[in-house]
Amino acid sequence: MHHSTGNTLPLVAMPWGFNHWAPQTADPAARKTSWWFDANADTFYGLRCTHQPSPWMGDYGWFLLVLHTGYAGNSKMGFTSYHAEGALRPHLIDLTLGPFGHRLQLTPTNHGGLLRVTFPESALPQHRRLCVMVPKGDLKDKDEKRSTAKQIPSGSCLESGGGINVESRRFADGTPDSFAFFGRLESPGLRVETAPIADCFEKDQQWDPLNMPGQERSALDSASQCQMRCKSTASCAHFTFYDDGGCHLQDARAKKKRQGGVQSGPPKCAESTQRECCFISQTQQVVEVKIGTSFISAAQALRALDAEVSGRSFDFLAAGARGIWRAELRKVEAKEVSKYTSEREGERERDSWH
Repeated sequence: MHHSTGNTLPLVAMPWGFNHWAPQTADPAARKTSWWFDANADTFYGLRCTHQPSPWMGDYGWFLLVLHTGYAGNSKMGFTSYHAEGALRPHLIDLTLGPFGHRLQLTPTNHGGLLRVTFPESALPQHRRLCVMVPKGDLKDKDEKRSTAKQIPSGSCLESGGGINVESRRFADGTPDSFAFFGRLESPGLRVETAPIADCFEKDQQWDPLNMPGQERSALDSASQCQMRCKSTASCAHFTFYDDGGCHLQDARAKKKRQGGVQSGPPKCAESTQRECCFISQTQQVVEVKIGTSFISAAQALRALDAEVSGRSFDFLAAGARGIWRAELRKVEAKEVSKYTSEREGERERDSWH
């Protein structure tokens, strides 16, 4: 008999914290439901900033931190054991991801947290990326219907002041029309890159002739960089990006044709296009990202980041969160564990089946 224990989640947060953090085991592109964590799974699709009390109620104001692992099957996917000792504690997430050995750690604050990523030495420069995104839901969902009616994306991110601002209007139900959740992410010294996730780039399509007059092939790290080159080049109407890193620009006279192993697109995507915003490490092996959040504004999220995270080390914040949890948990003490205790627990379980 399968006995539900309430769809519990491995939530990491401060006591009575503003946000909770948890690993997501479900692919956000494939499974758009409230059941995004499975304790028996070994997949990892990111860390979720969540306010979900139960899958039955759904989430609201959430976003996803995604690590590019370079895994051939899905570059945004990893594998890990959520039952490993020390992997998930009230004050700390500490996961080692297969297949290459990325290490991801997060410790919370009241309105944010500090994330630390250690890339394996074998990680290629183009794979040393940490991104934030707000995946879209089904068009039939209430939040997507509201966003369509108001012509405001249900989730967005943008580069601002060397960091990333993220805005989430995702919700299951019961929020006012003005609802929004704001996040601010900073990692000093790292470049920020914004890339479309869908709806803008086409796969296996190129434009011919391949190079417009005066523009030859250039070697770049991603299709989004090729798009930025097109955007900054006069008369560029399309770009074609090859899997080997070759970036080619075309003008309005070019014709589209089918070609495997390429991506193509316009110099600028529509404002409604879903995007991810990424910190690009390339050479740094250890990266830290400061996070602040707010239900008021992006400016308030930045204030939370400055007040709770800036100027503090990861170990300092983790030790502080651990101390606060220990003080709270000491308020409850199990004085005796005996045969009688086990018998009473068994009776409680049997009673709950009826």
